[in-house]
Amino acid sequence: MWKITCKFYNKCDLIIVPSESIIKGLKEYKVTKPIKVLSNGVNLNRFSPKKNYEAGRVFKIIHVGRVGFEKNIDVIVRSYNLLLKEKENVSLDIVGDGPAILSLKNLVKSLGLTNKIIFTGYMGGKKLVDEYKSGDIFVTASTMETQGLTILEAMSCGLPIVGVNEYAIPDLVIHNVNGYVAKPFDEVKIKEYLLKLMENPPLMKKFGRKSVEIAKTHDLKKVVNKLEGLYKRVKLNIVK
Repeated sequence: MWKITCKFYNKCDLIIVPSESIIKGLKEYKVTKPIKVLSNGVNLNRFSPKKNYEAGRVFKIIHVGRVGFEKNIDVIVRSYNLLLKEKENVSLDIVGDGPAILSLKNLVKSLGLTNKIIFTGYMGGKKLVDEYKSGDIFVTASTMETQGLTILEAMSCGLPIVGVNEYAIPDLVIHNVNGYVAKPFDEVKIKEYLLKLMENPPLMKKFGRKSVEIAKTHDLKKVVNKLEGLYKRVKLNIVK
């Protein structure tokens, strides 16, 4: 499959990828054509920063995205289970739907967390924006992100991020700047980073505001302008 894909890539004038981490992978597969990084972009008019960083009586962790097995949401559930042994007033919302939903619900039931974890199903529009803003921390354990649009959305809404050091996530989540990145599948470390933020509200707010700053560099309007410029350069055959 990669052989066929790369043969196609090497017939192109330009390849556009959403993050720096993808370039390395393509070059390893002997793609020789010019590659430019261009973010997927995020609508900052829609996903705007939250104003209130005061955590409620129950501290809220959220995960948004397709509920697929490759997203490793089971790692988040297990991290949350460890967290509950040290903190009681904390909830977890899993937003989205997908093929791993039944497996996850069975895991949640086996851990006795049915009354703690909320599966909201698919969300869109204002409801999704409100969900982001109601959260205190966004968490992901995915090891297959080419950029991570939901991470960008959460950052735009002012959330600190806890993720994993794999593929494109470190391109958005800068360790100890707007969040933390653990090794993939390290549920203990993810728990520790969640706890660290929960116990330090000023740090959580600082990271959240830094997330907003980083997200602004991915403004959809800027992305569209850059994309138009790349198309023009391809047409004039001046892409290098």
